[in-house]
Amino acid sequence: MDRRSVVIAPPPKVASHVLRAGPPKPRGPWVDTATGVLGALLLLVASLMVVGLPERDIILPQYEVSTTQNSFNYTSVAHEFMEGSETGRRYEFPFEVPVDNVVAIKINIGFTDDIASSDPDRFFIELRDPEGQIVEKQEILSNEIGQADRNNTGNYLAKPVVGEYNFPVSSLPQDQIVTGLNETESETQVYSRLMAGLTRPTAGIWTVRITLDNAGDCPLPTDPQRGLACRVESSSGQDTGNTLAVELFRYTYFDLKVSPV
Repeated sequence: MDRRSVVIAPPPKVASHVLRAGPPKPRGPWVDTATGVLGALLLLVASLMVVGLPERDIILPQYEVSTTQNSFNYTSVAHEFMEGSETGRRYEFPFEVPVDNVVAIKINIGFTDDIASSDPDRFFIELRDPEGQIVEKQEILSNEIGQADRNNTGNYLAKPVVGEYNFPVSSLPQDQIVTGLNETESETQVYSRLMAGLTRPTAGIWTVRITLDNAGDCPLPTDPQRGLACRVESSSGQDTGNTLAVELFRYTYFDLKVSPV
């Protein structure tokens, strides 16, 4: 048997590298310039992309604003007016109005002449606001002469008189559709914003000033039948005064109702 010898060659030598710490190799100025230019280009492209994007449609909320009216009535109050002194001839009926935004005040004033066959009585009526200013103008209330009683000769019947007076205080806002200032403005915020511009100060003490201008006495002899009847009712022939009542004092004020459309 042929025996051959096998020669095992040694492994090849591997080059070894040793890493040593040290400063990086310096870059040339063109590298920094190129980096800056590239960054500027990227920024420009990004800006163009943002500008080119479609804007998002902003839909603002809309609200229907309607005006409501509320009223409050005071019950009747009376006072006896007498000639002879300024205090007896004039009286002020005070009424408290606790709310703002009053648009109108209605007053009903009535009386019945206590001497039916006398000449008419006449009263001056004024409505004054909390500042003491006359609202609109002075009104006059007077009665008619009593009518002869067909069932009782020589007797006269007085006819009750009631004057109805409407005093406008401010205008009433119109119904409208209102757009919100932004996407999140709520009904409550819209209400507060509108009321801030519409509120009219009216709260306070309102006064109905009544002045007895003249209490009609018995008629002159030109009307002897009525004059005779009047002397039966008033032996002196004078009518010194009368009781008058503010039968109604009603104030009407507005408010707003805000609802989403």
